[in-house]
Amino acid sequence: MDQVMPHTNVYDLASRLAPTRVQATEYKSKELQMLTRLLRDLQSSLELSDILNTFSNELNELVPVDGIQFEHNETEAQFETSAKGRHRVSYELKIDEDYLGTIAFTRDKRFTEADLQSIENLLSCIPYPLRNALRYRSAIRAATTDALTGSGNRIGLEAALHREIDIAKRDEIPLSVVMIDFDHFKRINDDYGHPCGDMVLKRAVKEIQQAIRKTDLLFRYGGEEFLLMLHKTGPEQAVFLAEKIRQKIETLQLEYDGLEVSATTSLGVASFDTDDTGSSLIERADRALYIAKNEGRNRVCAE
Repeated sequence: MDQVMPHTNVYDLASRLAPTRVQATEYKSKELQMLTRLLRDLQSSLELSDILNTFSNELNELVPVDGIQFEHNETEAQFETSAKGRHRVSYELKIDEDYLGTIAFTRDKRFTEADLQSIENLLSCIPYPLRNALRYRSAIRAATTDALTGSGNRIGLEAALHREIDIAKRDEIPLSVVMIDFDHFKRINDDYGHPCGDMVLKRAVKEIQQAIRKTDLLFRYGGEEFLLMLHKTGPEQAVFLAEKIRQKIETLQLEYDGLEVSATTSLGVASFDTDDTGSSLIERADRALYIAKNEGRNRVCAE
């Protein structure tokens, strides 16, 4: 039977961040040293994964655990180790009324009361660094997200493309990009108004995001043009997905102010090769898109 403990409000534990002399006598010497070191190390990064990895490493010296899971739904932040155990304890993290997510620890051996006390002692170090990391994550997401559609923007695209190409070269894995452009989009704006055009883009982006994996990335490249980055995806798979997206948007039933509105897209596909840079990969996808438009629009072409 799983050992599941109730959620604990870490705000109640935060008083241990600066223990008095009387409180300090309640801690073992080893734990005091770990608390001091952990408090220092957690201040060294604003990256959520760094903070949780640092915490995990320190915790395992004191209380061995097989797995750690963390999630914060508001920012869609998640962290999970591959290992898991039968017994699980979880804590709801809050400080100053800020909800910081839920963290859980698992292992095959049951947790003792002493184990739980040690875990909670160490958890008292994490609220402020964790809150800073979540705020940093939110700020980065706001700076790299298109306000209208919720897809990534050009700033986010440049960072992601550089990272994905480095991974593709280092690990020798496939990478493809798809340029997506809405056909005759100016007509939609002219005939129905710009609010209608905005509605079409938002609905279409929602359809695209439902069609792709979590590892795939969608960016608004400019105006009505979008770029889709497909992780671990070769040419055939990329063309298949591009065609799926084309069909979904073509058959999308849209209505604005009582009027039916339709939209189609042209798509250009390019897959990474060893000589590519970020710019050259996008240029090849753009050339394929140009061919799709010249051949009549509402189609997929590959470079």
